[in-house]
This record gives sequence, C-alpha cells and structure tokens, in this order.
Amino acid sequence: MLKAMWQQIKRIYQTKQGTLYSSTVVVALTLLLARLLGLIKLRILTGYYDKEQLDLFFAAFRLPDFIFEIFVAGSIASCFIPIISGMVDEDKEKDNRAEVLAFSQSLSIIFLVLWGLIFLVMNFTAGRMIEFLVPGYTPDQVAIVTHMSLLILFYQVPFLLLGNIISSMLQAEKQFFIPGLAPAFYNIGIIAGVILWARPYGLYGALYGVVVGSVLFFLSLLLGVVILGYPIRIKINFYDNKIREFFHLFWPRFFNSLTAQVDATVDLALSTLRGVGSYSSFYLARNLQILPVSFFGIAISQTALPFFSRMYAQGKKEDMLNLFTKLILQITFIMMPFVIFFTALRIPIVRLFFGGDKFGWEATVRTANVLSIFAISLPFHTVYYVITRAFFAIQDTRTPFITGVIFTMFNTLLSVLFIRYLNLPVWFLALSFTISITLNSLILFYILIRRLDSIRLLFMASRVAVIGMITVITTLGVWLLKRLLDGLVFDTTRTINLLSLTAVCVLFGSSLYVYLAWVLIPEQLKQVLGLFTRLSFLKKTISKYRKTPPFAPASADLPVEDKLDEKI
Repeated sequence: MLKAMWQQIKRIYQTKQGTLYSSTVVVALTLLLARLLGLIKLRILTGYYDKEQLDLFFAAFRLPDFIFEIFVAGSIASCFIPIISGMVDEDKEKDNRAEVLAFSQSLSIIFLVLWGLIFLVMNFTAGRMIEFLVPGYTPDQVAIVTHMSLLILFYQVPFLLLGNIISSMLQAEKQFFIPGLAPAFYNIGIIAGVILWARPYGLYGALYGVVVGSVLFFLSLLLGVVILGYPIRIKINFYDNKIREFFHLFWPRFFNSLTAQVDATVDLALSTLRGVGSYSSFYLARNLQILPVSFFGIAISQTALPFFSRMYAQGKKEDMLNLFTKLILQITFIMMPFVIFFTALRIPIVRLFFGGDKFGWEATVRTANVLSIFAISLPFHTVYYVITRAFFAIQDTRTPFITGVIFTMFNTLLSVLFIRYLNLPVWFLALSFTISITLNSLILFYILIRRLDSIRLLFMASRVAVIGMITVITTLGVWLLKRLLDGLVFDTTRTINLLSLTAVCVLFGSSLYVYLAWVLIPEQLKQVLGLFTRLSFLKKTISKYRKTPPFAPASADLPVEDKLDEKI
C-alpha cells in the first residue's frame, strides 16, 4: 500500500501541464484552494483571538512580509523562470538539471546571506521601526509586535525563500500543481497550530503554526527536486553569467514590489490610528475581496497573454482588440454579482466567514463596511490584470509600471489625507484604494485603445451601462429581500439560519441577475455561460495526462491557440 502511494505521489510530481488550458486550470484551482484555506485560517483565528490580539498578530507580519515580498515573492519567479527556461534541452535533460541546480544553489546562498544580514540589522533596529509602523499602539503592544516580527523573520522567511526558488524550478519543468498546492500546506500548518496551541500558548501558538506551515511549504516542494531526478550535490558558482543576468532583471521588479509594499505598510500605520481592531477589520476584508480577483483576474489574464502576444506579432490588431473587448465585458459581467453580494449582504457574509467566538458585533460592522467599499473596486481591480497583459503583449512594460507607481503614490497620499488629517473611519483606506485602482485601470485602458485604435468603444460603453443597470436593480432586490427575511422569517442569531438567509438571497440575486441579462443582453450571457461549459475539457486533460509519459515534449500536446477566439 505504501509503495502504491509513493508511486502515485511520484506520478503527481512527474506530470507536466504542457497545454495552456491545463496549466491555467491547475493554477486557478490550486490558487482557489489556497485562498479558501486562507479564509478558513482567518475564521479560526477570529474564533481563538480577540480583536486586539488579531491586530498584533497581523501587524507582526508586516515587516517580514515587506522584506519577503520585495526580495523574493515579487521578484524571484518573474526573473528566475525566464533564465532557467533557456537552459531546457530535452536531449540533455540530466546535464541541464545539474546546471539549473547549480544556478539555484548559488542564488539561494546569495539570498540567504542577504537574509542573515537583514536579520542581524533588524535585531538592533526592529523596535524603532515597529514603533514607527504602528504609531497608534502602546509601548507594550509595540514590544509584542517587535518580538513576533523577529521570530517570523527568523523562522519563516528562509523556508519560504528556498521554497520559492524550488517552486520556480518546478514551474520551469511545466509542473504547476505542486507549486500551486504548496501555499495550501502553509495555511494547513497555521490552522493546526492555532487549534493545537492557541489556548496554552496564546498568540505564540499561532506563531508555532506559522513555523510548521513554512516547513510544510518547503518540504512539499523539496520532494519535487528529489522525484524529478535533480542530482543531489553541491555546486556553486557566484561568477556565472546567469547570476548577473538574474540581477539585471531583478532590480526593476524589486522597485516595483517596493512601491506596493510601502503602500501596504502605510495602510497598517494609518489603521492603527483608528483604534483597536481597525487593522484586523481592514486585513480581513481585503483578504475576502481578493479571492474573486485572484481566481478570475489572474487566471484569465495568464491565459490571455500568449494569445494577445501571438495576435499582435502577426499584425492582427483588430482580432486582438476583439478578444480584449470580449474578455473585459465577460469579466465585468462575472464580477458584478460579487459586488452585489459584498454590498447588499456584507454583514451576513462577514459573520459567516469571520464570526468567531471573539469577533464581536462592532468588529463585524466595521469589517463589513470596509468590504462593501472594497467591493466597488472588484471589476476594475480584476480587469486591471487583463489590461496590463495586453500591454505586455505589445511589448510595453514601461507604461503599466509608471502608472502603477503614480497611482500607488496617489493611493498613499489619499489615505494619509483621509485618516491622518480628516480623521475619517478605517473604511476610507478601502475607498482610497478603490479610487486609485479605478483611475489606474481607466487610464491604462484609454492609453491602450489610443495605441491600437479600432476598438468598439461605444459598443463596450453601452454593454457596461446595461450590466451596471442590471447590477443596481439586483442589488436593490437582494437588499429588500434580506430586510424582509431577517428577523421575520429567519432568526439570524443562529448560524444555520444566517446561512439559510444568505443562501436564499444569493439564489434570488443570481436568478434575477441572469434573468435580466437574458432579457437585455442575451449574447453576453451566452458568451459567459460558454466559459463555464468549457471546463468539461478538464476531464479530457486528466485522461490525457494519465496516458502521457512523464517527460513527453511539450510539442506533443494538443494545440489550443486556434480555438480560443471562437470559444471564449
């Protein structure tokens, strides 16, 4: 039995996702799994810790996350994969794996040394930095956050650093399942830590879970290096040309990530000025809002990029714009129900996701208000990924970078104005983000259509206007139904009744939304439903890979590019 299980594990690690759609579905589903487990993790945290403890716990991650994101998560994969992909040669696979492993080891040591230097400096400066980052906290709270931040930096970051490098190696082998699954192991570790150790060890029980999750994340990826046959030996070359090539690509991404992390850090600092529980409410609402954005925006944009690139390279600008128009309208149509439910049902949704024993009514209302403002940004935030991929396809990475920096700074200044000078509630942080991402998306869209011409702008505007009208009508209907049923039919003090109320309202809202779309924009509805019916290819993909040799060349995969335009 153990031997059969080991063979199954090896098959999972050795299976490549060679086609575009199989890769996209694997990325999307594993991303969704990780996000859902992340929400479960947050739900468990709200059940074991009160709002002050949650504030301290989430704040403790800001400094380690700042360092990790700018040096690792935001840069390594995007710079590492293009370099090692150039080493791939099916005829000399073992030799190339030795070369890839040597490059990876050299890069790992460079970043581990950098991490060690940063940790050494933080030992002497972390207290003052945390005091600056959380101006609304007491000295005792600052001391707790500082201690936990150093523990996270020491125990978590090196495992995540090495894991991300290995993840990039696996993705270069066209293996997306395990790299996508690794974050789920990380969340499972934290969930287990909270359940097992929260009561005897308080907040440090959750930190123990963070360590367990980081180790699981690393080991799940390390196993892939062994199974894929990488030679287990140490070979380091700091003078390799590929190291210089990596850092040539690294620094632009570094500064791009730095801008985003500065903005997130400002949000933490400002939220602490709005009292206990403000940052945890902002953090929880943002994590709930990002779930549909990640699943639809990232997955669809990753799928679209190769097609955009091919059409532009072949001079088919009109075809590219037609595809771009379809995607924008489809994403807008898909995301509007999330806007409806995150606004009209914001309090029931927050109670269902985060209504733990210690998550009181005040925290629920505050989180719900933040969520409803974030919800307005959902369609713009999601289409932003597709718009930027269109720029990448026309080989223009500069314009999205410049507008991103400008509107990140605008978001920061607006947040400071709202919170620091006007003393407005914490949900205005979500409002500043919503305004910024909306303007950024609209300006990028305008620049793109001016660059390419021929887009049916009037057609798009009319369709978006109709979708907006349908959204307003449905939102009003869902809100009225919730007011009618809450208390009169369902006693929502009980979780089962709250779940029933939410389910009835979601079913009614979805039906009304689809019916209005069927009456007013039937062609648009048909196209969107076509996207979901295409998931039937997943069964065929799974069957195909069961029959495919573990390292079959990508050219053996069935082409899908020519099928997208007529089916999307």
